[in-house]
Parts: sequence; structure tokens; C-alpha cells
Amino acid sequence: MTEKQLTRLYKTYNRKFFDGKLPETIPIVLVDMSQGEDIGVCTTVQLQGVVPLHSIYLDSSLKDRDPLMKFSLLHEMAHAKLHPDGTHDGGPAERAFDDEMLRLACRGAFHKLW
Repeated sequence: MTEKQLTRLYKTYNRKFFDGKLPETIPIVLVDMSQGEDIGVCTTVQLQGVVPLHSIYLDSSLKDRDPLMKFSLLHEMAHAKLHPDGTHDGGPAERAFDDEMLRLACRGAFHKLW
């Protein structure tokens, strides 16, 4: 998948599974993450008095593995939903993330992905 395809998919997923409540667009960038343990990351820059700016980075080695790429995109979108200001401190937030992933599964977001 290309960044352009992932951006279109983000918009579809936002409308279908997040009721359009995420930012209309978030930059999605394919990067080499082979040196780390992550295959995706959602980052947020919070500037005082400015709406938070999110970016999603996905491992470029997955570009030919559509189901895993789609799953990773949904996973990072869940982080964007639950941490709109970029804060993530574990604890109760971990349970909220698990609940969000279950909500997505119940809505059919992972159908044919897992």
C-alpha cells in the first residue's frame, strides 16, 4: 500500500468506524522501523493554543502486506482517538485502549484482517 492509498483508507475508516470524529486528515508516512519493535506509531504535537497535530507512521516493510497494514492503521487511529492531546500514561488508558479495540472489532473493522 502507498501513503496515498493509506490516506484514502484513513478517511474511509474514520467515517465508517469512528463516526468521522477523528481529524479529517492525518499525515500517514511509511518509514523503515526494522530497527525497533514497533510497526506503527501515532505521534502528536501539542502547541499552545493550537489544535493538536497528529501523524501516523507505519513500517514500510509491511507495504505489501495489506491486512497487517490495515490492522496497524486502525490500531494507530484508536490511539489518536483516545489520546487527542498526545498524552499517554498507561494505567486506566490501557484498559480504555483494549475496550476501543473491542469496539472496533464489534463494528466489523477487523473482518478479514484477523
